[in-house]
Parts: sequence; structure tokens; C-alpha cells
Amino acid sequence: MSEREDFEAWLKTQALPGSTSWKLAMYAAWQARAARTAPDALQAEVERLSNALEVEKRSVKNEVKRRNQYAQESDELDAEVERLREEVERLHEERDSYQRVGIKAMEESDALREEIRKLMEGQNDG
Repeated sequence: MSEREDFEAWLKTQALPGSTSWKLAMYAAWQARAARTAPDALQAEVERLSNALEVEKRSVKNEVKRRNQYAQESDELDAEVERLREEVERLHEERDSYQRVGIKAMEESDALREEIRKLMEGQNDG
């Protein structure tokens, strides 16, 4: 046994629980245990954190791919919406053109009816 371990053992047997000596003994034991287990515990923690980091990197990479896919799909949908808006505008213009032609035809029909009415009245008068 080393001097330190001898001292720790002596403190544990001689010190009263809760006393400063006892607290020092517990602290010394904790330090000794930490010194013996630190390299293995640290290595295990490093491996755990490395694995967690790899998982996080893959997660971020997948998230970036997913968001890029959504952005591409969004751009495609935006283009489709714009194309449909243009088609709707073209159809509105075509409808308005047909309405104008219809209105003109009705006006011409009304004018012809009026002319026919006047001609008929002229024949009845004469």
C-alpha cells in the first residue's frame, strides 16, 4: 500500500463521521478512486460523445437533404402556380373577348331589329 492509501485507511477508521477529518478522508478516497478510474471513464465518455456527434452529424446531413428537397419541390410548385395564374389570366381575357363579341352581336341584332321595325312601319304608313 502507498502512503496515501495508508493515510486514507487510517482516516476512515480513526475519524468521526461528519467531522472535518472524516470529510477529508472521504475526499481523499474519492480522489484516489477518480485517479484510478479517470482514464477509462474519460475514454468511455469520449467514445460516447464521439458516437453522439456522429449521430448528430448524420441527422444534420439528413435534415439538410430533406430541406433541400422541400426547397426544390417548393420551387417547382411555385413555378406551377405561376403557370396556372398565367393560364387563368389568358382564360379571363378570352372570356372577356367572347363577351365583347356577344355584346357587339346583340347590339347589331338590336340595331337590325330596329331597322326592320322602322322599315315595317314605313311600309304600313305608305
